[in-house]
Amino acid sequence: MSSAPSSPAPTVFFPLVSVDVGNTRTKLGLWPQPLAPPGESLSPQAPQEPLSLVPGKWKPLQQWCQQLSQPACWHIASVNRHRLADLLQWLGEHRPQDAVVLVNYELLPLPVDLPHPDQVGIDRLVTALAARELSPGGEPVVIVDLGTAITVDVVSAQGAYCGGAILPGIAMSARALEHFTDLLPLVEMDR
Repeated sequence: MSSAPSSPAPTVFFPLVSVDVGNTRTKLGLWPQPLAPPGESLSPQAPQEPLSLVPGKWKPLQQWCQQLSQPACWHIASVNRHRLADLLQWLGEHRPQDAVVLVNYELLPLPVDLPHPDQVGIDRLVTALAARELSPGGEPVVIVDLGTAITVDVVSAQGAYCGGAILPGIAMSARALEHFTDLLPLVEMDR
């Protein structure tokens, strides 16, 4: 069962701020102009001035936004509802002139070959889309992402997201080993 996107294209203008609201960090990237002229394929390009935030620490975001001298378009993918609410409140207070798009599976040009695509973490779908775009044509792709959790996902040769698995992340596993065993000490995991 493949679910193709059906929603209208999201608002896009530049500067564009892409945001990944995760469980441990919020990551931002800035694209001051389009990645490719209309009609041309995208080439891999890193964002300008990436920023990684620790939850609740807004001062770096305030400083980072000083480079936005005009209204910006924010595309936000979130797997943490509370942190998303905090960010939206901050944007409403500090950047009310900006457009905000909450990214969901319907907005992505990525077929999802699962019965409930709305239950797949948007972080996994965005990563699958990026991996598909960066892979040689017609090749299946396996994506392994090490964050708060370890995810393993598959994109078919036809370019559809097929699902995957979620495992405890390295820090979570270290805490579990210390807690559920008698002699293993807690090994601190630096990020």
